[in-house]
Amino acid sequence: MSLSNHRVNFLEYLRPQRRAQHALDRLDVFDLQLADRLAGVEIARQTVEPAEEEYPPARRLFQDALLGLYKGSPRLKAVAEVTPSFRLNHAVLGKAMEERAFQELRLRTRLDSTMAMLGAANLWEQLMGLLTGEQQGAARQAAEQEAQAAHEEARAETLLALAAAADETGSGAGNEGQSAQYRREAATLQAQAQAAEQEAEAQIAQALNAGPSDQAIHRAVKQAAEATAEQAGSLDGWGLAPGALRRVSPEERLALAQRVMQSQKLRRLAELVGRFRNLAIAAQAEKTERVPGQIEGVELGGDLGRMLAQELALLHHPVLRRDLYRRLAERQVMQYRMTGRRKQALGPLVVCYDESGSMAGEKEIWAKAVVLALLFIARRQKRPYAAIAFGSAKEIRVKTIQRPELATMANVLEVAEPFFNGGTDFQRPLTEARQIIEAGGRFERADVVFVTDGLCRVTPEFLAEFETFKKRTGTRVFAVLVDVGSSAEGSVRQWADQVYRVVDLARDAQAAQDAAVAVFGAV
Repeated sequence: MSLSNHRVNFLEYLRPQRRAQHALDRLDVFDLQLADRLAGVEIARQTVEPAEEEYPPARRLFQDALLGLYKGSPRLKAVAEVTPSFRLNHAVLGKAMEERAFQELRLRTRLDSTMAMLGAANLWEQLMGLLTGEQQGAARQAAEQEAQAAHEEARAETLLALAAAADETGSGAGNEGQSAQYRREAATLQAQAQAAEQEAEAQIAQALNAGPSDQAIHRAVKQAAEATAEQAGSLDGWGLAPGALRRVSPEERLALAQRVMQSQKLRRLAELVGRFRNLAIAAQAEKTERVPGQIEGVELGGDLGRMLAQELALLHHPVLRRDLYRRLAERQVMQYRMTGRRKQALGPLVVCYDESGSMAGEKEIWAKAVVLALLFIARRQKRPYAAIAFGSAKEIRVKTIQRPELATMANVLEVAEPFFNGGTDFQRPLTEARQIIEAGGRFERADVVFVTDGLCRVTPEFLAEFETFKKRTGTRVFAVLVDVGSSAEGSVRQWADQVYRVVDLARDAQAAQDAAVAVFGAV
């Protein structure tokens, strides 16, 4: 953006007309820039733009909901300070902000732009549904009256400027007559502008009298909060809770949120990924010894390098950062408490997962939840990771991630979304895994994890050759049998060192933890 464009945008935020369109008070330039930037994100445009023709204040309602959920201490301004055509926004949002569900929703959205965006989209949809066609029509007509008044005011100002110029030219009869004519025309336009403004006020006053009931507002806010909580759970399942902000940009999180909301498969997968990831963390923790250097909990202090992400986010807020500086000086900020663990030798992971036709449906979801939990382990422990999706002998997809800690959500979705749905061949993926390991480099002495329902076999010749490879390289092969439907354990026991059953991870809490220690603690 050029300096001149930046200056124009900055001045736009200072205009009283722009500020009078918002229901919230004390909005600074940062707030308005954030509102405009997030309202321009695709998920927001798709939500809001179709409604603007029928209800012109729709965008400002979305932005006010967004800022009300995001800001540290949002406050409503006096209704008289709001442009009449935008006062319906003030009325419904003001009632919504009084709801307990709104305050509970803010616990998820405060200073988190992604969750504030999702919460605003849900709240906007609910509040828009409470505005009747007559109310939206009144706001539209009031906006037209205001536009007319602004146009006539501008014309009147031009005529008054011409009158002043005629006065300065001289005191001749012609100039005096022209000046008087300009002033009469300006007065007429100003009267017309005032009448238009009064008409806008009257239309909105009538619409406000027919506003939604307190019970309707209560239901709307509650439904918005519940929808946002569900979406938050899906994001957390993908490892995108606020603590992951350092790894994933807000735009990337929003793009994922949109994909998750539109895909039943991804929503279901998110549930299992989140569960398996937590089980994997606990299982891996049992493989370590305590030494300084690892996170144990949260405490108060003044170490900038150990501050929590939500505290660091306050550095970007023009007001709240002052409070942060004070608490830093007093050593009262939330920070991670470090204790540390000595890691056992953690080698690379080569994960083969079955995408044949027999895995379609629930099996695919369970299998990929295991695969993505393993990717999370690799990312957390900075272990090289190779994913090999397979179907028939000609259906193979290999993704090698040398540095999983830098993996993007695009890498994750490359694993989660595609599906071959063809035949089954075990020899091709095992051969691919062998080639990756034998190539050396960062995958030397990797563990192989093979996720399948077991409905296939290998030839005796291949089995003998593969066993020779395992003994020569010391490679361990762990099979995870997806036994939520038909499955065959005997076929994988021929070449796997250990076989684990995915159904064990779905049992009661203690049994699931024991199974997780076996499955995820082995690698």
